[in-house]
Amino acid sequence: MGANYDKKLGSLGEDMAKLAFEQRGYKYLARNFYSKHGEVDLIFEKQDVIYFVEVKVRFNNDEGAIYSIDGQKLSSMKKTAIEYLKQSKYFFKAIEFIAVAIDVHTVDIE
Repeated sequence: MGANYDKKLGSLGEDMAKLAFEQRGYKYLARNFYSKHGEVDLIFEKQDVIYFVEVKVRFNNDEGAIYSIDGQKLSSMKKTAIEYLKQSKYFFKAIEFIAVAIDVHTVDIE
């Protein structure tokens, strides 16, 4: 499967995560926020906390999606979050990082 497929799958995963957060009362702030350090997939606010969300989707992968978030990704997320906070009015609010892992598996039925 190519890069275009992976991008579509990732976008679908972000759509699913966004909907789930909104249904739970989180206020959507941004999607795919980029800085020179990297990218944060989704950003929400709820009860004076800013949530930076990384969404990982894996299709028919033996390793779970959660394992694709490594120390380097966490470091870039933190630096990108700081850039977001500097550019917004949320600089002094509490922050939290959340990982959303979606593992999609198919079953062949004959």
